[in-house]
Amino acid sequence: MLKTFYLFFYLKSTIFNENNKAMERQNAKTPLKYFIFFYLMSVTLYSCDKKSEIDHPIKGGNEKIGIRSISNQEIDWLIDFQSYLYDLQRHVTRTNIYNLERAIYGVEALLNIRYAESKIGILKYTTADTFNIQSTTNWFDLFENARDNLLDDISSVSDTNIIISAFDIRVDTTIGSNIRIITSTIFKNKAANYVSKYSGTISPECTAQAFGEDEAYLLWLGGTDVWALWPANGLDCNGDCGSTSPGETAAMEEIQNHINASYPEPDCGPGLKFTNKYIDVHVDYAFIEWYQGRFEDCGIDPETEFFACDCLNQEMLDCILCTIYGEIDTYAFPISIPNGYYFMSIDLGVDFNYILPLEDTRTRIDIKYVYGKEVCAPEKPHYTQDVLTIDLGYLKCCP
Repeated sequence: MLKTFYLFFYLKSTIFNENNKAMERQNAKTPLKYFIFFYLMSVTLYSCDKKSEIDHPIKGGNEKIGIRSISNQEIDWLIDFQSYLYDLQRHVTRTNIYNLERAIYGVEALLNIRYAESKIGILKYTTADTFNIQSTTNWFDLFENARDNLLDDISSVSDTNIIISAFDIRVDTTIGSNIRIITSTIFKNKAANYVSKYSGTISPECTAQAFGEDEAYLLWLGGTDVWALWPANGLDCNGDCGSTSPGETAAMEEIQNHINASYPEPDCGPGLKFTNKYIDVHVDYAFIEWYQGRFEDCGIDPETEFFACDCLNQEMLDCILCTIYGEIDTYAFPISIPNGYYFMSIDLGVDFNYILPLEDTRTRIDIKYVYGKEVCAPEKPHYTQDVLTIDLGYLKCCP
């Protein structure tokens, strides 16, 4: 086990140092911490992902994303799919006309409409669970296992300020007729004290300061939910940096909080209201290398190396925040949200090359972002019934 641990970090270090553009294009959506795992899996397994059909059109760098809610046609399809699952639950024989991709779309949409509540808040954490189904299934076991995973996650939370922001279902691997499914539940904290601290701090065109003049935070290491902030005793950073203790928070954590609490909800247009729900949820990954020159407006030379113990002041924090915030509404890498989808949340951290001492390890910004199709309706429904009996007709609107 120890040899495997060192091998992982040796390979991670090797990959990190390959800075050529071919590697950058190949791994643009895969943080280093996942690369080894997916490489080893791909040797023997065929991997399939419901996300593979999404079109990421190449547009001008700052072209805004078109916003549209789900259509009446999509809702009608969901009503039919809900009826199909309801009949299966009652042991009524039905012909399966749905492929795996559409079944995942339908199950995920129903569970998000019933249980998710994507309000403004601070990204808290994400849980991940897995289960196996057979390709010969009628998909009721897909629904049942996914629902049970989500309900288990809901029951594990006692704090009423912690809400389910979104639920994601995707295929991990397919071996013969066996399909391994991953579900992810994304939680937010909507507590007023958190929201009031960060919401509304990003002005139009990001022209005003979001951070206070005396705010400063260490860059630190880690920070994405599966790669938590490096423990406080794991780094020895000399000197003062702001008022927080090392490891208590970090620059990217604070930047993501401002973005998540300040990014506007979808504007559904005349006669419609945003229901705080999304369907067709997607989780994607990217990174930003310091040498790519994205932060030149912040006075950061592309040749600059950043390390865990570097202290980012108010000016640096604001500029990095505005640069990343400005990337969200474009088709451009690194935050590539396709047309017809809306940004939901972002998780920022610091990926790094594991070289001791950690204070000297190279870094880059690690990004996990979530997007989906917003659900708009004449009124916000308040569903309390079983997911297979809720009336989806309330979501329908104009022809």
